[in-house]
Amino acid sequence: MPVDERDAWEWLRNPLPPGDEEPTLASLRLQLGIPDNVFFTDRGFGSLGFFEQQTLLHTLEPGYYREHNPIVRHTVLRRRRTLEDAGLLDKVAVDIHPDPQQPVHAYAGVGFAGWVCSPTILLIWRIRQRKILPQPSSTAPELRGS
Repeated sequence: MPVDERDAWEWLRNPLPPGDEEPTLASLRLQLGIPDNVFFTDRGFGSLGFFEQQTLLHTLEPGYYREHNPIVRHTVLRRRRTLEDAGLLDKVAVDIHPDPQQPVHAYAGVGFAGWVCSPTILLIWRIRQRKILPQPSSTAPELRGS
């Protein structure tokens, strides 16, 4: 993350976040005359006035770029492990699943990929496994949990 105002400007100017996202960004856009539909400026740090450079101090707060830099914000969703390994994000412990090798029905009541394994569906599954109920035909609608 940026360590000073000059570095902060390099992080901000391309892509320049929308002004309606945060007051500091709105202030910078107003001071520099950059319209809301423009997301890049080729102005260097040296061309910024004193007030613009001072405004950049607010962007050095911890977490600012995680929330307001479009690239960092959207990359976090897709490449968290890479950013954690590079020291750009704090590592967090996550239990994805108690045992990925277990079948879906092993965790009654837990939804998987949009499906909910409700007690009713689990009961039907267990009965079918014992061959008490007939298997549904390929034209019958599938049961979905609610």
